[in-house]
Amino acid sequence: MLTPKQERFCQCIVKGMSQTDAYKEAFEIKTAKPESVYTMASRLLRDVKIESRVEELKKGIEKELVYSALESFNKLKEKSLVVWQKLVELLC
Repeated sequence: MLTPKQERFCQCIVKGMSQTDAYKEAFEIKTAKPESVYTMASRLLRDVKIESRVEELKKGIEKELVYSALESFNKLKEKSLVVWQKLVELLC
């Protein structure tokens, strides 16, 4: 199980933040050497639990994107059919 800060780190990584920025955000780092933050972030990102959680979050996002794209396509298809039906009615 991850700590709340580790979970926040994973969330930040999945949102596209760099590992250094994600570490600073999650662990509320204000004053630290950039090299130290980078080292700690790299170490954390190599942790098996962290790697697994990041992959799990990415898969969830991928499913949401696929669903959203499919839902958008279906709505567009429905609207297209309505437009075609009205066009046919006008022409007949």
